[in-house]
Amino acid sequence: MMRLILLALIIPHLLLAADNQTLNQFMLKNYDWKKDPSHMVHVGTRCAAVMDAAVWRMSDDSRQSVKSLTEKYRGFGDVYMYSSGLLAEQIDYSSEGYTKLYKSWMDSYRAMGEENHTKYNDFFSGMLGEDFKTCMIPDNFQFYKILLQVAAEKAGN
Repeated sequence: MMRLILLALIIPHLLLAADNQTLNQFMLKNYDWKKDPSHMVHVGTRCAAVMDAAVWRMSDDSRQSVKSLTEKYRGFGDVYMYSSGLLAEQIDYSSEGYTKLYKSWMDSYRAMGEENHTKYNDFFSGMLGEDFKTCMIPDNFQFYKILLQVAAEKAGN
């Protein structure tokens, strides 16, 4: 009986830890993620959310250099959002479920960013920073950009 109680207490923490792996860790663990639409949705959604969290953080800064970075990150976020949203539709993932997934990651990244700013005076520390870097890797971004271009071409036919 005691073992069952201990197991019941440990399992939620193990599940939470699995959810809190960086995107890079997820991609290494699921090395064929580019072939699995559900993994592609997961990565793309997290990239959309991390880019939008960066845009949210930078949107109050009126410096021109920051505004231009904000627009760049908004564009990246849009590509990730639209391409992963289309993939989600293709695998019959409900739009409500997809929206909840995105909002959950967005809320997590915003909270991480606020904590990072308070603790380290650096929004891009820790997991948020690692995920941001992963999403900024040109090969990762180009993968989603090509998915979006292919979908646009198919829609145009």
